[in-house]
Amino acid sequence: MSNKLTVWIVEDSVMEACQAWKVVKEVYGEDTAVYWTGDFNWPPKLRDAPRPERETVDPTGYPDIVVLDLCKRTSAGESLQGDFLYAKFRTWEKQKTKGRPAFVIIWSLYRGWEETADFVKTTVTGDNWVIPVDTKRPELLRTALVGLQKRVAEQKAND
Repeated sequence: MSNKLTVWIVEDSVMEACQAWKVVKEVYGEDTAVYWTGDFNWPPKLRDAPRPERETVDPTGYPDIVVLDLCKRTSAGESLQGDFLYAKFRTWEKQKTKGRPAFVIIWSLYRGWEETADFVKTTVTGDNWVIPVDTKRPELLRTALVGLQKRVAEQKAND
């Protein structure tokens, strides 16, 4: 496993993906490997920038952190989609021969929507590697990422 930190951003809004990208780079540095997908399909079609016109890439290894939006914007409003990707991702991670699961930061508006709030509550209760962020404000994402710095560094040193 590489000592380089790897972060995936799953976010259907390019503007919000750019915000998350910027925060990740500010907190962890420019040499952090960051990948983005604008949909919730599995396996994800990752790009090396939050720009849909970029070619997809195939990063090696597992991410250390996933910044996960839960809802896709549709003509009918928000639709919970991140639960599918989360479940597939955790199943895929079980193939790891060493290391720990990735931290998953839920960076999504979920309060006030029963389906998403239930998913977050159940997931946080059953998965110690999930960190919910109450809103999609970049400063709250920054706080979550800063809070993970020491834990991620320790885990990578032990991998």
